[in-house]
Amino acid sequence: MAWQPCTRSLAGDVAFLPEQQQQLRDLLHQTPELIVPQQHATRWKLALIAEAVPWLRHYSLSGIWRVLMSLRIHYKRGRHALHSPDPEYQQKVLRLEQCIAEARAHYPEVVLLYLDEMSYYRQPTLASAWWAAGTQQQPLGRLSHRNNSRYRIVGALDAISGRVIFVQTYAVVVQQMASFYPQVRQAYPSARRIYLVQDNWPVHLHQSVRQAAAETGIEIVQLPTYAPWLNPIEKLWRKLKQEVLHLHRSSDQWEELRNRVQRFLEGFAEGSAELLRYVGLSR
Repeated sequence: MAWQPCTRSLAGDVAFLPEQQQQLRDLLHQTPELIVPQQHATRWKLALIAEAVPWLRHYSLSGIWRVLMSLRIHYKRGRHALHSPDPEYQQKVLRLEQCIAEARAHYPEVVLLYLDEMSYYRQPTLASAWWAAGTQQQPLGRLSHRNNSRYRIVGALDAISGRVIFVQTYAVVVQQMASFYPQVRQAYPSARRIYLVQDNWPVHLHQSVRQAAAETGIEIVQLPTYAPWLNPIEKLWRKLKQEVLHLHRSSDQWEELRNRVQRFLEGFAEGSAELLRYVGLSR
């Protein structure tokens, strides 16, 4: 992909393309030795980032630091974690990029969707909100005396149109997952190829689920393990939480809360350029 130079807004601030922002975030999740092997580096530093990202090479180290800060990428101390890196990370990312390029060139004959699941609960999640000042004054997430019921969503985000296909259910098991693939196919009856990008959740890998995908003519594109940053629908879930679920006042109206979630997601049934910008799939 040819990276375009960044432009300046009327205010004089540097504006970066969404592709450039995403490229940096993806880069920092990888080991420098895989990208710049001749340096034998184990962690990213400014000079290494400049060497790995062509459109940053004309910046000074101070300039690169300012770019990273403007994108909320900070120099942070590491922490221990147990992780099994995907040895096929690069190959899977390349495959994903090829499928995206094909969908952009031949849409709607070729469709690419990002698949994922999320849970939400009767009890509201806490978040910040504007409220009166004072030590005893805080926004309240009012709880219900009832059990904290859970509901699940299976969703697919069209990478080109911003259309969202989804189903709500009490649980996502093999049977429910397998029944979602025909729903996706029905939404694109004239598409000659449908790519469905999904993570490595065991239900996705079940033989019955894979068979259901094959029977409906859907081609699975597997994400690298532990790589949620490569799945933009994760940001749709964030938007749902921010606009509907944080500090909601429906803890005693469980059905009403589910209906609100339904209406929110149905708002993208015809596609949304705004949603594509929000999740980083367009400018």
